[in-house]
Amino acid sequence: MTTLIEIGMRELLVANRVYVIPVKTKLLNWQSPTGSTLLGSMDGVSFAPIGTSLANEIKQASSLGPFIQTSSSDTTVVAK
Repeated sequence: MTTLIEIGMRELLVANRVYVIPVKTKLLNWQSPTGSTLLGSMDGVSFAPIGTSLANEIKQASSLGPFIQTSSSDTTVVAK
């Protein structure tokens, strides 16, 4: 199951679920109270780490595939 993330909306991600980001996305911010790893994919199957955040650290990524996933269920993302 994949879930579409809307641009400009805060989304709370569930660990290991596949999310689709809009083609227009230029930047993705993410944050987790406990820290998390954000993963990206071009095919929605094979994921590689985009970056890891410490607890409450706001991170940004600009090199993204159309699919993302996270290691932690308390990760909030905003697509811009």
